[in-house]
Amino acid sequence: MLKNGEIVAERYRYGHREEARFLSFSMAKSVTSMLIGVALEKGLIASLDDPAGQYAKDLAGSAYGATSIRHLLRMSSGITFTERYDGQDDVSKLSYSFATGTPSMVSVLRSYSERHSPPGEKFVYASAETDVLGRVLTGATKRTMADLTTEWLWQPMGAESDAFWCHGRDRQAGAYFCFNATLRDWGRLGLLMANDGQVAGRQIISAQYLREATDVAMQPNAFAPAKATPYFGYGYQFWLQPLKERSFAFQGVHDQVVFVQPATGIVMVQTAVYAQASGAQDPEPYSERAALWLGVLQCLGGRTERY
Repeated sequence: MLKNGEIVAERYRYGHREEARFLSFSMAKSVTSMLIGVALEKGLIASLDDPAGQYAKDLAGSAYGATSIRHLLRMSSGITFTERYDGQDDVSKLSYSFATGTPSMVSVLRSYSERHSPPGEKFVYASAETDVLGRVLTGATKRTMADLTTEWLWQPMGAESDAFWCHGRDRQAGAYFCFNATLRDWGRLGLLMANDGQVAGRQIISAQYLREATDVAMQPNAFAPAKATPYFGYGYQFWLQPLKERSFAFQGVHDQVVFVQPATGIVMVQTAVYAQASGAQDPEPYSERAALWLGVLQCLGGRTERY
């Protein structure tokens, strides 16, 4: 089952880095996307092109509230939001609000109103967009993210251990950074994705949604590898690998990673933690990781031809 709590948020707020490292920053985003896919399939969300404020009522009338769920999934709202991990950026303000409730998360989200680009035009990484998606989920279902994750993912896939969503002062789960699970259960989640949302013959996440979420061919050109970023592409809260064979990753800011290549059934889980967030990190460890992944793929008969 999934547990709720506040302790991890408190530790994050006060800067105890050893505890903070266990937050699944960014990998939580991929879990949030999976839940969006299930809510869409169940008809609890009518369309990805609906504005977020239709479900997250507290954000109605704001820039984020007026942004479609699809554009939020691709982090392409165009709303200016800084994420440098230097303690002075917008994600730091958001996380401070999450932990202390001062000011409220909703007021912080509503304060962002300027757009650097039209919605849907380009990818700019912004954790606020996933936080809004979490509010869309709880607004659409009237249930907590912990309950949804238990019923829609954890129980159907046969998880071995409890997982953990921590909640901020407003009792909303930290959709953008605050999901914690064991390595073996991250592996199960990766296998679920490798099987296009199916477990033991049961479809628990729409295969069509997962294709839209993870297939380079189904993204606008601006979201392809080497276009969205110098290396990765970006789907619906998943990082798209620059390989011809559909390959993608859940990727945490301190380099927790689940790599998935569905056609070959290869799933790799990395829980090593880098001292600095990816936005401030030396590129060398990432080059080493890419070389390791390609080496493992080659050894296991995976497909490594570049995009």
